[in-house]
Amino acid sequence: MQDSASDNKMAKQEQNSKYLDEHKDTDDMSEKTSPNKNLKSPQKGSKRLKTFPFKVTLLDSSDFESEIEKHSKGQTLMHMVCEHLNLLEKDYFGLTFADSDTQKNWLDPSKEIKKQMRHSPWHFAFAVKFYPPDPSQLTEDITRYYLCLQLRDDILSGRLPCSFVTHALLGSYTVQAELGDYEQEDHGSDYVSDFRLAPNQTRELEERVMELHRNYKGMTPAEAELNFLENAKKLSMYGVDLHHA
Repeated sequence: MQDSASDNKMAKQEQNSKYLDEHKDTDDMSEKTSPNKNLKSPQKGSKRLKTFPFKVTLLDSSDFESEIEKHSKGQTLMHMVCEHLNLLEKDYFGLTFADSDTQKNWLDPSKEIKKQMRHSPWHFAFAVKFYPPDPSQLTEDITRYYLCLQLRDDILSGRLPCSFVTHALLGSYTVQAELGDYEQEDHGSDYVSDFRLAPNQTRELEERVMELHRNYKGMTPAEAELNFLENAKKLSMYGVDLHHA
């Protein structure tokens, strides 16, 4: 009888021990899997920055579109545009936008964009803000190229008045920069009419441009652009912005 009681006691002890071990494992797992209240959800912890879409019309009439963080300053957007254009000499350029009265304004690089824009969408124009008095001192050919594009627009819009002779001269350098040397087989007799060179362009002007263009054999695009700038800088309204800054 004593042996039987002893056996029963040992069996109970083993059963209790097994029960405790099983529940211990469960408790351990519970501790491991229970959420830590101090840990934040990844979704809540990483806030997504709000961005605004923008469009910048460039000097070649193409558009650069992307998004920018909502609280960005003007200099951040300007940096994005210049990087897109591979432009290093950025101090001559700026971004303009029109307010509700269609008045042109320059984007202040030191202020947040959203504090300057009264409406959306955010649409800007890339433009020359400071005209270099001596374009030949510019370091990069690409800077002179964008300055040429700005001056062509100034001429077409009437902001930079020219005589017939100057229109023809500047127009001939534009054609040389764009097409290279005159080739009769390739260009024919009416190729200049594809270019907009003056506000009131006439057939007489186009013929004079062709006459001058034929004399530029061997002139590189960079040389043609520099000649364009050297003559444009002599105009009395060169670099004069008639809009309020």
